[in-house]
Amino acid sequence: MLVKEKQSQIFHAAVKVKKHMQHYSCSMSVCDNPSCTCNDIGLNFSPLAVEKKPSSETSVLYFEINLKKKRLLSSWRKNATSKEIDFARTVMDQMNADDFDLLHKEFIEYKRQISETVDLKTVQFMYDVENIQRSGKMLFYSDIFPYIPEFTVNISGIEYVVVDDYCVMSDCDCTTVG
Repeated sequence: MLVKEKQSQIFHAAVKVKKHMQHYSCSMSVCDNPSCTCNDIGLNFSPLAVEKKPSSETSVLYFEINLKKKRLLSSWRKNATSKEIDFARTVMDQMNADDFDLLHKEFIEYKRQISETVDLKTVQFMYDVENIQRSGKMLFYSDIFPYIPEFTVNISGIEYVVVDDYCVMSDCDCTTVG
């Protein structure tokens, strides 16, 4: 159902709506917090004209889903119109494992990109900073930025995953990495 354009953030979708195939340009929105693990995305569907026929739809349709649960977000449904909910259900019913895999891959790639470029002063971290600082515990880097790829090394033909942890005490001037 979903096909991604090369070198683009745009997908094309073919959705069967009321016995007719309707074609859409589809874009995805993701929260900009690299520490957030919600897996929620927004999808915008803009109708396309096919074979010089005007599209029967004229407005952009939007809905939000959780990629892990593969379900519509209840927070979105509370404010959605019946037309939007019907369309979202129609699309969700036609999506298969490959569609969800494609969206999840794009979601992960986006989160990795923002993890590498974010201004750390603007990040709302998804852990209790004060509690961790009181405990004096160190924190795994992957707990801070869960979408950064694993760091691996190969020693004598054996692949190892390097797990690094850091002191997060705001008043500490150590340079400890575990």
